[in-house]
Parts: sequence; C-alpha cells; structure tokens
Amino acid sequence: MEALQEEKEAVDLLQSGQLLLAKYLFAKLCKKFPHRAKLHFNHALALYKLQQYKDALDEVTTGLWLQPDDKKARRFKKEILARISITSINEKNKVVSSKPVGTMSAQASSNQIEGDHPPEHGSDEGSRRSSESRPAIEQDGEEPRVVMAEQREISEEAESRAKPVESEPRETLTEQELGNLVMQILELRKSVKNEAVASDDLRLQEALTTIKKTAQALYESAQYEQSLLLYSTILTYFPEDLEALFNTGFCQRELGDFHDSETTFKHIIELFYDNAYAWHNLALIYAMTGEGDKELYCLRKAREFGYFVDFHHTASLELKFIARNPFDGASTG
Repeated sequence: MEALQEEKEAVDLLQSGQLLLAKYLFAKLCKKFPHRAKLHFNHALALYKLQQYKDALDEVTTGLWLQPDDKKARRFKKEILARISITSINEKNKVVSSKPVGTMSAQASSNQIEGDHPPEHGSDEGSRRSSESRPAIEQDGEEPRVVMAEQREISEEAESRAKPVESEPRETLTEQELGNLVMQILELRKSVKNEAVASDDLRLQEALTTIKKTAQALYESAQYEQSLLLYSTILTYFPEDLEALFNTGFCQRELGDFHDSETTFKHIIELFYDNAYAWHNLALIYAMTGEGDKELYCLRKAREFGYFVDFHHTASLELKFIARNPFDGASTG
C-alpha cells in the first residue's frame, strides 16, 4: 500500500506540473520496483516534459524491455527519437549560422514543432502543405535554412501521453467475498468429472471467466495477494489453465517471490515447451535475480520460438556470460 501511495503522489506531481519532484519520485520507484514497466514509462514522461530526451529514451527503452507489446510506449519512443533528432539539427544550425531567425520564420518553425496539423484535403492551404513532404529550403535573408520534415510532424502520441499512466481504480475484497469466490471455484470443479470435460463446458467456462476478471481487476489494483489466492485456487482444480498459470507467475513476481515465480514459469514451459512468452518471462525473473547466464539462455529460447527480443541487450549478455539452461540438462532442455 505504501508503494501505491508513492506512485499516486508521483502521478499527482506530474499532473500538476511539478516535474522535478515527479522525476525524482519516479526514479526512486523505478529503483525500488525495477520490474514495473508503467513506472519506467511515467518516469520517461517526466523526463520528456523536462526536455531531458536522452534520459527519457533510456527509461522508455527499459520499460519496453519489460513490456515489449505496449504499442503506445513504442510510439512514444519514436516521438522521443524525433525530438532528439530535432534538437541535434537545431544545435547544428546554431553552430553553422549565428544569424538571428526572422520573427515570421521562427513562428512558423514553432508551429511546426508544436504539431500544427494540415487542414482538410482540398483546401488551398492543405494543397500547399502536401507538397512539403520532403525537406524544404526556406530563404531567410541571404542564407538558406534547411527545415527538416521531422520538424513539421509530431506524433499524436505526444499529446495522448501528456496525461500520465494512472493506476486502475483500487479494488479489494472482504474476507467473506474472497471466501465466496474460492467456494465458487470449488463448486465449479465438483460439477465436472475431469478437466477435459471442463474445457467443453460453456457454463463453467463463463463462470471461470467472471472470476478471472475479478482476479485481474485485483491484480491491476495492486491487490496481488488476493489476486494470487484466486488464481492459485483455480490451478488447484484446473492445473493446466494457461491464463491462470501466467497470472499466478505475474502475481508472485510483483510480490517479490522470485523463486515461486520461476517455478511457475518453468512449469508452463514443461507443459508448453514452445511458449515463447513463458521463456521471456522466465528471462525477466533471472534479470531481476542477477542470473545473466540463465537469462541469456531463456532469451535465446524466446527468440527461437518467435518472441521479439532486444538484440542489443542479448548481445550485451553474450559478452559477459555463457548461456546456461535453467533446467540443468532436464529433458525440456
């Protein structure tokens, strides 16, 4: 609960424009909870607003390594890269020419950087701007000034990221409510003869889906212990439920139970050896426990089975470690 309160304070600071305080608080949280991608994304946003683009790039890259499927964060990374490019171009322009830019030209450049969107198709202004898809040379007195196309375009993601990623509304269950759900799972299991029959029972699957939604809401509200109880109870009666297996591993990881989380993801691999996402998550556990040799092995397996793996990170590990199979030569290796 203390971590949630600190995160809320950091988000409030970011929303109220107290960027330096938000930056330092998110940095503290990222150090304390390095596996929380959302914290890295918000830290990147604070740095971006402070125009510390290279540091923002490092943070969003770290977040994407933890959560590579986040499309919004990927677009945000592209925006940061564009800003770095623009900053570099502007610095070069300052070195090349010390001549002040005319008021009208400077205003035009400002509008371009701030995302001045072209009018609807068909207008004269829109036609004029459509011809500006390539770098244009504008005349400013005697010396030409190159205005790159990147300066005319700004990702809409920059606007949508203007609001920090907030935690979902907090949810929790009373002991009685939690107990009732556990009993529901027990009753569901009693209603079928075996798990194979259960997979074809639509009524049972709908009931399980409802319970899983509650467990997921608890997880998103950082109520990891309650969420874990529901998922682990589901696994007691439906031990090969892949969704429950993954979420059990996630809950254990969030609670800092890295050994249990490792065991869970290993069990998934034993059941579904070619599950690339399980290999990726097992690699994350070893990254957190500092076992680079095992992390490298798992990342190679994740890539082998089709999961996107950061090439630079893998290459860095290869320089330091010899890959080691975490199953120690078991049949699954």
